[in-house]
Parts: sequence; C-alpha cells; structure tokens
Amino acid sequence: MNDPEIMAKNLQSLSPWFKQITISIKTLLDVSTMTVADLMGRLKEAEEAFKEAPVSLQHEGKLYLREEETRGRVRQRREQRLDASRRWWRQLRAWWSTKWAGIFKPAHQR
Repeated sequence: MNDPEIMAKNLQSLSPWFKQITISIKTLLDVSTMTVADLMGRLKEAEEAFKEAPVSLQHEGKLYLREEETRGRVRQRREQRLDASRRWWRQLRAWWSTKWAGIFKPAHQR
C-alpha cells in the first residue's frame, strides 16, 4: 500500500468526532502528497485544541457546571418537589380527618 491509499483509509476510519476536521483536510489539503505522519500530527493538534473548554462555556476561568454538579442539582430539585408534594398530602389528610372524622367512622366507633 502506498501513502495515498493509507491516507484515504485513515480518513475514512476516523470517528464522527473528527468529521469536520476530515472534511477540512480533504478539501483544503492535497491528500496525495501528505504523509501519514503529517496527518497524525494534524489530527493530534486538533484533538488537543478541542480538549480545552470553549470560552463560551467558561465564567471567570471556570466551567459553569460539571456533570456531577448538574446531576446533584437535578436530584436536589426532584427531592424538593417530592417533599412539597408529601407536605401537601399530609395537610390534606389532616384536614380530611378533622373535617370528616365523625362521618366516615364505622358504626361501632361513633
């Protein structure tokens, strides 16, 4: 196999994450004259560039939320909604028992 065939197979076998980079390489560069080492260098460089979080996701140099923090907040909100629902049902039962206590008791308890 010569270099152009290896290059074509390498570009086809890349993951979808590299799709835009692959298209750019194919359209902007002459793949037939490029070496495998040059291709790997370009892909490595692109991978390193994407490892950093985009500036739009940063606030004062920090990421907004990590995945664990997001899950924690979602769990906390869900628990708060459950607590509110439980409180409402408790209040309803208390009201029901005081309002209708004598009506629905069995005959032997009246």
